[in-house]
Amino acid sequence: FALWKQTFVRYDPARDPYLFTGVLSVILAFRWRGQERVYALAAVGALVGMTFLMSGARFDSKVRPVAAVEGIVDDVRTVFDADRREPILAYSQATRRSAYGLDARALELIKGMRVHVHPWEIAIAWAYGLEWDPLPVFQSYAAQAPALDDRNARRVASPEGPERILVHPRTYASAIGDEAFAELTREELQRQNAQSIDGRFLSYDQPATTLAMLCNFEPLRTTRSYQVLGRVAERCAEPREIRSLTVDDGESVPVPRPRGDEIVFARVHGLEPSGLDRLRTLVYHASRRRVTFDSERTYRIVPGLASQGLILRAARGVDFPKPFATSPDAHSVSFSRDAGFLSSPGDLEIEFFTVAVGRGRRE
Repeated sequence: FALWKQTFVRYDPARDPYLFTGVLSVILAFRWRGQERVYALAAVGALVGMTFLMSGARFDSKVRPVAAVEGIVDDVRTVFDADRREPILAYSQATRRSAYGLDARALELIKGMRVHVHPWEIAIAWAYGLEWDPLPVFQSYAAQAPALDDRNARRVASPEGPERILVHPRTYASAIGDEAFAELTREELQRQNAQSIDGRFLSYDQPATTLAMLCNFEPLRTTRSYQVLGRVAERCAEPREIRSLTVDDGESVPVPRPRGDEIVFARVHGLEPSGLDRLRTLVYHASRRRVTFDSERTYRIVPGLASQGLILRAARGVDFPKPFATSPDAHSVSFSRDAGFLSSPGDLEIEFFTVAVGRGRRE
C-alpha cells in the first residue's frame, strides 16, 4: 500500500516502475512451496515485464549481472579502503564546487556560521565544508503538511536556529553556460527561481516558514547566483486582517495594495480535501489545486498548506531582492480545483492580512 501511494500520490510516468519493482522484492522475500512456486514465478515474470514496459528501458541495457557484481565489489573496496576513498571524496567535492560556483564573499559570510541551505540543494554544505544546521524538514518541497511547515517556521524564528540561510538558484551557470546565464535578466531568473518541483510556486512549499524567514532574516548579499540571509531580531508586527470574502472556485479577486512597509498574505480555506474527495485520497490523490496570479501565471498548490498564509504582494523594498523575492507581486489571484472522480469544486473563503516589516536588529 505504501508503494502504491508513493507511485500515485506524486504521479508522473517515471515513477510507475517503483510499484512493480517494490512488489517484486516483496514476492522474492517469501519461501514458496509446491504449486505456489508456479504462481510466484508467473508473478515475477509479469512484474519484470511491467517494469521494463513502463520504464521504456531495454532489457539488454539494464540486466548486466557481471557488471553489477563488479560494481558491488568496487563499492565495498571504496567504503573500507581510506587510501582509495579519500581521493574520490576530494574529487567529488571539487567537482561540485566547480558546478555550484559559490563566490568568495558569500562563502566568507557563511563560513563558521550555522547554515541552512534553501530550498533543497543540501550538497552545497558538504561541498564547501559548511556547518550545516538544517531545518527539521530540510528540503522545502517535503514540508507537505501544516504541522511540518509550522515546525520549520518555529526553527527559523528561534534564536537557536540557523544563523545564516544560503539561498541557491534553480539554474546554475555551469548547467547552461556562463554566457547564457549572463544573458538572463533578473526578472527571468526570478521567474525560474520561483518555480518548485511539480509545477509548484516555491514560496508556497512551506508558507509559514517563508514568512518566518522574511521576519527573522535580512539579506547580507544578493547576486544573480546566490543570496545570503543573516539572522536579525523579529522585525514583523502582528498580522492585521483587512478583508475576508467568499468566492467561487476559480474566481479572480484583486489583491489589496500594501502600504510602504507591508506585505499582504492570504489564508485560503476550502481547498483541503473533504467529503468524497477525502475518500479518494485513501487510494489515490486529491484532484489538483492551482493558484493563478494576474490571470496568467498558474502553479500547483498543496491543498493543506493554503491556510498557512500565502504571501501575495509586498511593498517596494520590503521583500528579499530579486532574483530571490518571495512574493509573486500579484495584483489579482484565483484558486481552483480540477474536476474529477469523487471531486467537485465549491466555494472558497479568502482572508487577506497585512504585516508591517521593519528593519531588524542584527543578532
